[in-house]
Amino acid sequence: MPHTNPAAGEAMPKVPPTDAELIGAFRNLEHEICCLNYMADILADLLDDQLVPMETRGNEALMIMLTKHQLETLSFAWNDVTFRAKRVHDAFYAAGEGETIR
Repeated sequence: MPHTNPAAGEAMPKVPPTDAELIGAFRNLEHEICCLNYMADILADLLDDQLVPMETRGNEALMIMLTKHQLETLSFAWNDVTFRAKRVHDAFYAAGEGETIR
């Protein structure tokens, strides 16, 4: 019978996840994906509503006026979408390895 215990200081061999574990790990991503989708919709609405050109300068430049609150709201939304997208990305690849990221 082969020796299955690792020597001192060695890691246990990694066992690939079962199909059921993979399916469960990917299903656990549903909430994160839905939240990212909703936040992306909110950001898109904010951009559509608030990034309206006030005037044009020549053929290339647009002037857009935002209040401090509008800029803070847009900044929050795009940073939140970026953060959520990174979490979904990391969780997706972790799920493929049978791991969980919270």
